[in-house]
Amino acid sequence: MMASSTSALDQKLYGLNYDLRQGPDWDPSKCKPVDAIAADLKILSTITSNVRTYSLSNCDVSGVLIAAKELSLTVWLGVWVSEDPKVFDAEVKAFKKLISAGLIDSNVVGMNVGSEAVYREDITAKQSIKYLTDFKKVMVDNDINVPVSITDIVDTFVQYPEMLKAGDIVTINQFPYWEKIDADKAVAQFNKRIQPLLKMAGDMEVIISETGWPTEGKDKKGAVASEENAAIYLNDFYELAEAEGWKYYYFVGIDTPYKAEQLDEATTVESHFGIFDTTGTMKPAYESLTFTKNGELSTSGSFGDNSSSDLSSASANSDIVASDSGTPSTVDLVDTDTSTDTQPSSSIERSGSSQVVAANLVVCLSVAYAIFWSLFSKMETATTQSNGAETSNEGLLVLVIDTNPMYWFKQGGGATERSNFQQLISSTLVFVNSYLLLHRSNRIVIIAAHAGKSAMLYPNPDHDDTSGNAEQSAKVNAGVMQRLQELSDTPMDPAKPNRTAIAASLSRALCFINRAMNEEPDLRPRILVVQKSPDVSEHYIAIMNGIFSAQKKNVAVDACMLTSEQSSFMQQAAYLTGGIYYKPNEYSGLLQYLISIYLPDPSMRKLLKLPSQDSVDFRAMCFCHRRVISTAFVCPVCLSLFCEFRPICSTCGIRSHIEPKKKKMMKGLVKKRLRIDS
Repeated sequence: MMASSTSALDQKLYGLNYDLRQGPDWDPSKCKPVDAIAADLKILSTITSNVRTYSLSNCDVSGVLIAAKELSLTVWLGVWVSEDPKVFDAEVKAFKKLISAGLIDSNVVGMNVGSEAVYREDITAKQSIKYLTDFKKVMVDNDINVPVSITDIVDTFVQYPEMLKAGDIVTINQFPYWEKIDADKAVAQFNKRIQPLLKMAGDMEVIISETGWPTEGKDKKGAVASEENAAIYLNDFYELAEAEGWKYYYFVGIDTPYKAEQLDEATTVESHFGIFDTTGTMKPAYESLTFTKNGELSTSGSFGDNSSSDLSSASANSDIVASDSGTPSTVDLVDTDTSTDTQPSSSIERSGSSQVVAANLVVCLSVAYAIFWSLFSKMETATTQSNGAETSNEGLLVLVIDTNPMYWFKQGGGATERSNFQQLISSTLVFVNSYLLLHRSNRIVIIAAHAGKSAMLYPNPDHDDTSGNAEQSAKVNAGVMQRLQELSDTPMDPAKPNRTAIAASLSRALCFINRAMNEEPDLRPRILVVQKSPDVSEHYIAIMNGIFSAQKKNVAVDACMLTSEQSSFMQQAAYLTGGIYYKPNEYSGLLQYLISIYLPDPSMRKLLKLPSQDSVDFRAMCFCHRRVISTAFVCPVCLSLFCEFRPICSTCGIRSHIEPKKKKMMKGLVKKRLRIDS
């Protein structure tokens, strides 16, 4: 049995591949015993919450399913296929046996039929699709409803796109190692290689089912295998996957030395892809690895709020607003050197004049646009007053900006990520100044939703002036850049997760608005959230409470989404509060989107043709697996949502003494249908 691991990565990986084998095909004891499997998974659970297997019949996978459930690990099951049809028949037989044993439940999150079988030329693309179709029928006949796919490499899917479309989702294996790419350039190559497939997939979800780098061994067809290179690749891939919001199963959790005997090749790299060795000890290069986030800013100032949450009267009550759980590891977001990589600083100097001209032109257009809206607003106000109604001209805009470096920067991203973030900051500041110019009484508050905490960017805790005028516009620019720089310089805890504090920032915004409206009841407040990070299931209740508070105060919550996927949380926030939800197509047009869509006051929007929400996803994400769910088990104490019955709530620890009756009648934890509006 494996020894207990004493090490863990500083961040959890989404998923890991797990091999049940310990011996070659001809070895009678080729499969790991149940106790060894349980020990393996206990170690893997320290660095992931999801595992993936390869076959149902080659070794008994029931040990994995039982141990995984006890450890709260989800399982992605592989179905092996080959040129011998009897192999597939054995897989189907094993699957039915698992169903009869009650082991195929909500803990199984997906399945793939075949793994690189077409690439190895074991079967044809047509046979692969037939195997998938036949297996889907078995699933339907047994009322099993999980996504199923064919797993292969990118080139295979490009050659046979019908394989991709045959599945419910897309699962791909891709190893830059086999392309003889240097480790520090491998992830850029990975990203480049999968782009055609991502376009082919369209709206289909894509999961990286295998990628990795060997720590030792030799192969003339591959790059250099070493622990150092493997750590570089894992770090770079992790940053890319986090930035893109990808699900993935890294290859592989534990070394597989039996492959050297299987292949009759003592020096094969195939045995050495594991993060842990066969004793359960994490390899030294991984043990010492601290995931880096090499985002850089090319703005004159950069990120900012220090670690203190002691804000003056201009900020939200820090006793009321708690930071979101988790803070990422230390990140240098600001590069004081104006050059990037090997590019000389003169390249920036040469482009400086054109940037200044473009910036000035944008500001002029924005000012003109602001003047137009100011006149339009005054005309509307005059019309309203002539009809005997009173109106307040003073508006308060609370701007929440997602500044989590984990989603803005990734190692090796270079100028693109820096440019995108610079575009965000410059566009936001022009938008803010335009808003202040609309009316001399307009007020602005800017909050950073950072990694694990909510930070006030403007006003500065030392001042209480949020009103708008020409001098104030200059103060906003300088103040925001100063606070961004301070935030960048603040160390972050690498031992905690890197979730963006959207919920805490929304709460802080509402606290500020509540106090302001107590002093000025006629104030016209609203909130604009500019978000880059994906939704986090743990924030669901806090965000919903924020939405209800905004409804009560008649505060519109607008959302400008820069995420790779739609945000169901912000869709609900905008829909329920009368705000606008929009997802721009590109960063280069961000300022135009902000000005044309979000600058007009909510009272004026009925006169304009603005984006509307054709559909709203009212589903939540479960707290256990972070999956979007239509039906949930709700803890009666803390209202946490789970996709399956749990006798003990993992959020508040409440214990249910009543077990669920079969599948339909659930007690203790309440089964609740969530509404979907489409």
